[in-house]
Amino acid sequence: MLKSLPASISRAVVSGIDKHAEAQAAADHLAAIMAEIHGGNWRVSINHPRAVVLIYQNGDATNGGKD
Repeated sequence: MLKSLPASISRAVVSGIDKHAEAQAAADHLAAIMAEIHGGNWRVSINHPRAVVLIYQNGDATNGGKD
């Protein structure tokens, strides 16, 4: 089931915060959801010139990386 975006992202859109910060907030939110699902420490890397967003587990999975 889809959750709504957190209020911080909604406020960012309404307040006119720059789009880079908005993208970072959305990626951080997805990383937090991945941590809830799979455990571990999740990281975000955004490369705007290459138009790539990477969200990855930082190698310390609580499930031993068997997910």
